[in-house]
Amino acid sequence: MRALVLAERQPDIPLSELLAEKPDVVLCLGDLDGRSLRALRNFGGPKLGVYGDRCRAAYFDTLQIADLHGQVWDVGGISFSGLEGAPRYKTVGDHLHGEEEAAATLAELPRTDVFIAHAPPFGINDEPATLARRGYRALRAHLEAKPPAMLLHSHTEPAVPVVSVGGIEVRCVSGHAWVELPAATA
Repeated sequence: MRALVLAERQPDIPLSELLAEKPDVVLCLGDLDGRSLRALRNFGGPKLGVYGDRCRAAYFDTLQIADLHGQVWDVGGISFSGLEGAPRYKTVGDHLHGEEEAAATLAELPRTDVFIAHAPPFGINDEPATLARRGYRALRAHLEAKPPAMLLHSHTEPAVPVVSVGGIEVRCVSGHAWVELPAATA
């Protein structure tokens, strides 16, 4: 299954052209805006996403994007779950969560084939010295307890955007990426 993954910024190629390549699923990893995603209205396939820490308006309903925060969805036999936002680094923000809150959300989720998140797990593709760019400790614990085949995230800019950690493919996306999703295993 081929996914068009969108995150952080508008793609360098017009979204309508990317959608013309007929992805099987579109995944949104946050810090996007509804205006730049308008072409998704005409895409009839599945659209799943999580909001980022800088998302200012709720646009998923308008664009018919399923919000995966704390949810599980199945697309073509592949299971997906997700976690929005980033660890709380300031007092105000719609999609910022304390570690205990993130852990409670993740505790309800089963193991899935693909996990999508805005922020990375702590210690993997994050920038722990920068408060706004550190990863979720709760997500790291979730990955160790219920490892997906693949984790897709945005929020940071690691020197090596695709790594393997404990058999999990961890991929950071900024702009857009075409990703071949793993076969169903969960």
